[in-house]
Amino acid sequence: MKLYTYQKDDDIGVGCTGWPGLLWPVEAFGLSFADMNDLIRRVTPAQLSRMADAEQATEGAAVRLDSVRLRAPIPHPEQD
Repeated sequence: MKLYTYQKDDDIGVGCTGWPGLLWPVEAFGLSFADMNDLIRRVTPAQLSRMADAEQATEGAAVRLDSVRLRAPIPHPEQD
């Protein structure tokens, strides 16, 4: 699983990939993180396991990776 910060239209979100060419917003797993820093601070091992299993995502929630703009993974790092 890879984690991404992405932009779709005017929205910026955090998502993950588990299958080639598809990205699932974290909301597809019933999770909510403001940005990648928030995910790093608050994500639990159980939540990471859920995100690693695409079958646990809301059906139809995946978006094509080529339909979003990938952003810097951590747009505003909290430390160097």
